[in-house]
Parts: sequence; structure tokens; C-alpha cells
Amino acid sequence: METPSKFDKEIYEAAYDYRYLLTKRYPVKASLNIVTARYTLSSKDRLLLYRCVHSEHYVAEINKKFFCKKLNGFKLIVDFYNVLISSINMLQKGEVYLCDDCVPRDLRGSKLRVEDSKYIEKAMKIIANIILDLKPNAIILVADKNISFSLNHVLRFIEILGYGNIPSSYELTSTPDKRIIEYSREERSVIATTDSVIMMQSSLIFPLTYIIMYILKISPAYNFASLFNSACSVCYKDLVHDIDEYCE
Repeated sequence: METPSKFDKEIYEAAYDYRYLLTKRYPVKASLNIVTARYTLSSKDRLLLYRCVHSEHYVAEINKKFFCKKLNGFKLIVDFYNVLISSINMLQKGEVYLCDDCVPRDLRGSKLRVEDSKYIEKAMKIIANIILDLKPNAIILVADKNISFSLNHVLRFIEILGYGNIPSSYELTSTPDKRIIEYSREERSVIATTDSVIMMQSSLIFPLTYIIMYILKISPAYNFASLFNSACSVCYKDLVHDIDEYCE
């Protein structure tokens, strides 16, 4: 990791303190309040810590769930808008952070914006190409039905997937998180999401957004995984070895 600037050091020091409090099982809100006051953090930096820094127990649990190989014989459950919006943000050159649980995240929220429209098709094609190369035996897209044009989006994505001859289906629901967790508990199911609540309650996690970040050659603005020596490097090394053809 590069030598951090003075500003970076303050963020990283705040991250260390915040993680220490969480690991000691202090409440999240109280821990954030303490660290925010101690380092005079902005609202953006406070949100950054909230999304990217976790307790040691949480990170250890998540790292055990990563599925870093081809999906032959497994069903892939995709948190559709979570993955799509993360990909759009990367295409827009928005900031991406590699969190301490080895998951790339951003701070832009969970809704599509007007300016996203010109990136949707390209993002879908990138995601679809990766999924097809992973060769799952089935794909289920779970999408928030309250997002405008959600039906159009999932149908278009399935159309793009179509040439790979992998059985694909979708579910539009007002409770996508709940449904993804339910699907994830089915036998030989793997989920693709960056949502920490879903990840914690699921059995197997496929790091799809990490592959997208890798393919697009994006360097995270902050690398908390490296900062805390998170044990994802071996898993990810095995995974990217299989998808290097996308990086040509």
C-alpha cells in the first residue's frame, strides 16, 4: 500500500479506532459518534467508516463464506440493483473503496439516477459476460420492484444472458433483501451482493463486484482490506486467475 497522505492517515487512524470499538462490541452508533468527534470527521467520512469498517468477528465470518471459483453446479442469486448500481458507479469513475471485508463499496446510495441511463446497457453486458464465464447452472435476479423500469431492466438483462443458454429467472419484490436471504439458504446457492446484512445471513458469497473492479482496472480510493490485512488475497488470487481473459 502506498504511503498515505496526512489526510489519509487521519481516516486510517479513525478506522483503527472504530474497528477497535466494534470488536469490543460497543454499539455502532455510539462508536461512530466517538470517532467522528475525536477526528472531526465529515458526514462523508462518517458514512465511509460505517460502510467499510467492521468488527474483527464480522470480517472473519464473511471471509469464510467467499466462494472463489467457477460456479459449475451452483445457482447464482444476484442482488440485481446492488450489483448493477455498483457497476455503473465504476463506469462513471466514481470513488470505490475496498472495505475490510474485501468487498468493494461506494457511497452513492441504492437508487438509479437520471445520468445513469447511458451506462446501464454497458454495465449489464459486463456483468452478464462475467456470469456466463462462471457457468452457474441457474441464475435468479432479485430486484426491487419499486425502482422505475425494474421490469424492463431485468428482462433486458435476461435477454443479454440468453446467448449463454443458462436457465435464468427473476423476481420483482418490495423486500429484495429478505428474498435474497431466503434464496441463499437453498442447497447449492451462492449470492452476489455487497450488502453486509445479506452477506452475514447467507451461506456462500460470490465476490462479483470485486471481479468487475478488477476487470475495469479500478484502484480503490481507500483500501481497508490491505490496511487490516484481511485474508481475502489468496481467495481472490485464485478467482482472478480464471477470469484474466476479460482483462486483455
